[in-house]
Amino acid sequence: MLKNSGFTWDDNKKMIQCERSQYEAHCKKHPEARGLYDVAFPYFDALSTIYGNDIATGEGAEGIDEAVGNLEQELATGYGNDHEEEEGMRSIEPLGGLLIQHHQV
Repeated sequence: MLKNSGFTWDDNKKMIQCERSQYEAHCKKHPEARGLYDVAFPYFDALSTIYGNDIATGEGAEGIDEAVGNLEQELATGYGNDHEEEEGMRSIEPLGGLLIQHHQV
């Protein structure tokens, strides 16, 4: 949104600023932006510090929903268990949807 003319970031309020009509026009082309008008992002600075620009983009990039779905599918089909384990790796096991890798000591 901020790349578009008329959209600005209010650092005091931690929210995107624009005219309501401009926001609604943007949402027609980008429905995933619905619900963001007049919403503050109080943890934006902290998250920006933690994640910075670590966002995959371009061909082959997957969103969090797709990544979780792929991981669940891999765990369900046993992907990784039939392949040679890396040197120093003992096992890979699911734990609450997360992949835990045990390193040999």
